[in-house]
Amino acid sequence: KVVQLTGAGHFGGNDLEIYPLKITAKQQESLMTKVSLYWFDWIKNNMIPPVCDRDIELIKTLYPINNNETELTATDAVMEDIEDYRTFKKQRNEINKSIGTLEAKIRLMMGGGSSLVAPDGEKLFTWRQANPSHKIDWKAVGTEFLCHNEKLYNDAVKNSTTVKKGSRQFLDKYNYDKE
Repeated sequence: KVVQLTGAGHFGGNDLEIYPLKITAKQQESLMTKVSLYWFDWIKNNMIPPVCDRDIELIKTLYPINNNETELTATDAVMEDIEDYRTFKKQRNEINKSIGTLEAKIRLMMGGGSSLVAPDGEKLFTWRQANPSHKIDWKAVGTEFLCHNEKLYNDAVKNSTTVKKGSRQFLDKYNYDKE
C-alpha cells in the first residue's frame, strides 16, 4: 500500500517549498517509529534535540527576529560548546591563513600558465576563464531617466521600492586578536 504525505523544506535559503511524497507501508512504519522516538526522547521530556551544521538555516527560519528577552545566561553545557567553537574557529583561522599562503605560492608559480601538472603528468591546478558578462550601470540609467522626466523617475523609484526586513546576524563577540 502506498500512502501520500506532504513534506516541506527550505533548500539553499530559498522560500519554503511543499512536496507531495508517496511512501510505502514499510517506509511509513519506519517514519512513525522515528517520529515516536523523537517525540518521547526529546519533546515529551522538554529537551532540546541534537543539532548539527545543517540545522543553521532551519534555526534562522524558526527565530528570524529577537524576542523580548534581551539577555540569556549560557548554561554549563553551552559554555563548553562555546569553548569548543572558539577553539575550532582559532584553528580554522590559522588553517585558512596557511591555505591562503600556499595558494598564493602556487598561483605565483603558475603565473600566466593555464595549468600546473605534477612530474608524472597528473593535472594539479588549472585556471578557467569565466564567460564574459554584461553589466548594466543602473545608476547611469537612472540618472539619464531622471534628466528626461524627474516626476516619472521619482514615481518609478517609489513604486519599485520595498522594505526588506533586516536579518539577524550571529555575532561572536570574542576578540580573537588578543591572544
